[in-house]
Amino acid sequence: MEEKKKSGLSTAGMVLGIIAICFSFIPILNYISMILGILAVIFGLIGTIKGEGRGMAIAGLILGILSFILIYNSYSELGKAVETVGNSLNNAVNEINSGTSSISDVSTSTTANAKTEYNQGEEARLGDGAITVTKVEKSNGTQWDKPNSGKEYVIVSVTIENKGSKNLSYNPFYFKMQNSQGQQESEKFTTINSDTALSSGELISGGKVSGTIAFEEPIGDTGLILVYNDSIWSSKELKINLSNE
Repeated sequence: MEEKKKSGLSTAGMVLGIIAICFSFIPILNYISMILGILAVIFGLIGTIKGEGRGMAIAGLILGILSFILIYNSYSELGKAVETVGNSLNNAVNEINSGTSSISDVSTSTTANAKTEYNQGEEARLGDGAITVTKVEKSNGTQWDKPNSGKEYVIVSVTIENKGSKNLSYNPFYFKMQNSQGQQESEKFTTINSDTALSSGELISGGKVSGTIAFEEPIGDTGLILVYNDSIWSSKELKINLSNE
């Protein structure tokens, strides 16, 4: 029986791809994972072109690409979290430095924004921010980007408007999704809404921005609530019921 040819590069690519995936979840070490992922992709491509050990070459190629996606995801989430904290600290410093809010102003604002629960399509107010959920879509993903078993992507379209006199920061990490099981989860990284995803930044007085935020929730959950809180210093939050029933 003729022995099958096996490419050393194909084998090395698959092994490096496996190691790259394992290290991609570990901070700092995923720098090494990035290098291993590059080598896995290179060896996988060479093995695929040569046609020797093709199965292992393709496996190494796929694992190398997946390690890049995981590393990008981890650093993207970390960057957003750091940016959120930075924006919150800047807002707090600006509030302290300005010293323009009187007791009567705070009382008036609190009375005007006493309502904290809204429905989809209503303008929800928290401080100077006005948030409106304009549309909710659900998706089973694509061939390459699927939610976990028993779950679906929920893409929420929001519009944010600054109705105050000072700059207002916005960030997708100010939003969480609460499901019928009482779980609150942050934005889910996915390519489903990459063209419309809400970014982070600031709005001047009267400024407005629109975008989408994606979450991963149980299939068919009718008790979904969008939760909004724009400050780590305050426990006050808005809840927007996403059920149209």
